[in-house]
Amino acid sequence: MSQRAKSESTDPDGNAAASAEASVEKSAGPAADSTENVSFEELVRRLEEAVRKLEGGELPLDESLAVFEEGVRLARAGTSRLDEVERRVELLLAGEGAPRTRPLHDG
Repeated sequence: MSQRAKSESTDPDGNAAASAEASVEKSAGPAADSTENVSFEELVRRLEEAVRKLEGGELPLDESLAVFEEGVRLARAGTSRLDEVERRVELLLAGEGAPRTRPLHDG
């Protein structure tokens, strides 16, 4: 991490905010980009965690941006999974005749 980034992640007493640095590095690392082998439920859990962190308002700007970026990746991956499931359901229903959709709740 650069000297500038390290100096920005210190508290008013000059103590390093190690947990914030580690969290940013973890969020921005290559593992953060991989959502292929993660269950949909885990995507949702991680997205909810990102939302809680951002709503808390306690993160430094750089870490907030990293968490926000991770949240966008997670949301897009979840949307993609839901779209794929919808396509699969429509294909299954097509086997019974023309594909049809209807609301989950009548009324």
